[in-house]
Amino acid sequence: MHPPDKQNGPGSTTSQGRNETDAHQTQALSRATVQPETDSRHALSANALDRVPAAFASVYAPAPGRTRWLAVFICPHCRLGHAGYAREAEKIPGMRRSRCGKRVRIVVARVYRGQHSEVAA
Repeated sequence: MHPPDKQNGPGSTTSQGRNETDAHQTQALSRATVQPETDSRHALSANALDRVPAAFASVYAPAPGRTRWLAVFICPHCRLGHAGYAREAEKIPGMRRSRCGKRVRIVVARVYRGQHSEVAA
């Protein structure tokens, strides 16, 4: 309770004897929430993964003149063809950002290894 001679306001004191402005600052700080830092800032929850549309890709093995695996897919957002590259075939499936800027989940539909590919052996 405030003493009867003091009014509520910037210069008044609280029941604990603190200045009103100090009490307001303490109250504002006590409402702050601190988020713990996480290593995977871009990780998606299981619900968010369900909302990301799948893009079914045809994957081509490295060929003469191309040292990386090539994944070609139709974007479910813009309905245009996009290409993605990876050094290893195992890195192609998963979350990617397509050329149009939207996030897609790449699913390998078929793999073309070629006739003279070292990878086909």
